Amino acid sequence: MSLYKQIESYYINFASRKKENFMNKIIKYTLVGLGLFFLHQKCTFANSKFELEQDPNTLTYKIERTDKTVQLYFFIVKDKDTKEFVYCLEPGVALSNDIYEELEEWEYQKLHLSEEQKEYISKVAYYGYHYPGHNHIYYYYAAQLLIWEKIIPSDWKIYYTEFLGGNQVEWFQNERREILNLMKEDEILPSLAGKHFTWNKIEALNLTDEFGKLEEYYVKNSNSVTVKQDKNKLEITSQTNQKNTITFQKDYPGNPIKFYYREDGQNTMKKGKLTSKQFEITIMPYFLELEVQKQNEKELPISNVTFGLYSKQDIYNAKGDMIYSKDTCIEKKTTTKDGKVLFSNLYEGEYYIKELEVPKEYEPKKEPIDVTIQKEKEKQTIKVTNKTKTQNLKIRKEDETTKELLAGVHFQIWKEDICIWDGFTNEFGIIEIENLPVGDYKIVEIETIFGYEITKNPTFFQLDGEEKTYSIILTNRKIEKVPNTNEFELTKHMIYEKKRKYES
Repeated sequence: MSLYKQIESYYINFASRKKENFMNKIIKYTLVGLGLFFLHQKCTFANSKFELEQDPNTLTYKIERTDKTVQLYFFIVKDKDTKEFVYCLEPGVALSNDIYEELEEWEYQKLHLSEEQKEYISKVAYYGYHYPGHNHIYYYYAAQLLIWEKIIPSDWKIYYTEFLGGNQVEWFQNERREILNLMKEDEILPSLAGKHFTWNKIEALNLTDEFGKLEEYYVKNSNSVTVKQDKNKLEITSQTNQKNTITFQKDYPGNPIKFYYREDGQNTMKKGKLTSKQFEITIMPYFLELEVQKQNEKELPISNVTFGLYSKQDIYNAKGDMIYSKDTCIEKKTTTKDGKVLFSNLYEGEYYIKELEVPKEYEPKKEPIDVTIQKEKEKQTIKVTNKTKTQNLKIRKEDETTKELLAGVHFQIWKEDICIWDGFTNEFGIIEIENLPVGDYKIVEIETIFGYEITKNPTFFQLDGEEKTYSIILTNRKIEKVPNTNEFELTKHMIYEKKRKYES
């Protein structure tokens, strides 16, 4: 028969006994009887892992149920080897003489505890006796009572009595409150827990835990992020623009909580550390950039265009510090062969870009272009089109001496290494080409008409767009020796046939 059953038989009708003298007798003999009983129990536990130890200040507790009331002495249970206090899980159940089965963590269900009950009583034991500052035996009693209150059926009520048969006494209320407050505090996570943060990674992300709990945690995993922790403050820097998760962990000192199980006896547990607690935050660093793409009207890139980036208003960082005052030139950059420039490390705010230098063959942009930089769009791209400057070209071919206009002279016009025109002077000795892009050119005489010397050296010129038409006069020297008529007619025929074929 269990200790609970044995003692219950003494007191099953206790609540109905009302006479004071008779009550005093019962108390007197019961105290003696229980003392002898537990002395016997202590002797029988010689081979058990646990032993009973009675508090010199004898306490009793009362179990009230809907069907009966039982009062029992309060005993402390110790591990015989380590002298470590353990907590009983069922009030009034006797210890077993046999060695107890030590349960693995996942086996605690043998005790018929729910996950919620197991977590609760584990925390009670952790913050109970021997927690720093809790070395008074009252913390043991308070913790034991809290454990029982969590496990017993809902129609049971347990409380301490000052004397066997006295009224309820609110023992250990301060200790109870202290343990429960610590448990409540343990449930509070840092204010940062579970939150998502975005920031401009030009500067470090600075975070502060408003609840003052972060100092109990350390960084478990930060991946590619660098985290500096100073108690309840964090400084985070990142080398990438990728979303990242930072894990924080809180560890509890000591050995794991242990449960001891006997089917025919009291189940017990040893105080131990709790399972480590974790929380996460996610961060998304952003890097604000502005890309300018310079192109002509044919959407071809333009290199060697210099842009300036300016602040249209005062620019502030996330802390509220002013970084740039209004109309500050932040940076100057020149487009590469792909016609692009990239302005990086930008803060949110209003900006404008100005075209400072442009190749001479293009019309410059005189008006600035406004742009808004905001974190919702990390990289903005704007296209700026410049119209190509053009100029008309007029070539006049004439006799060096007589100024007679020479028709049918074959020319090529080159810009850089590209032949952009191939043809002949018209019947008036003129070549007219409209809307040539400004720049450097050369004219090469391919073939002249019969009776004239060909010009061997090319003629170089430059279109600058300053006038509507750029005019050039080219001359040929007449050959003094007159060829025979047949040869002349044949050559003339060949030239005009070539001209006709070209123009067709």
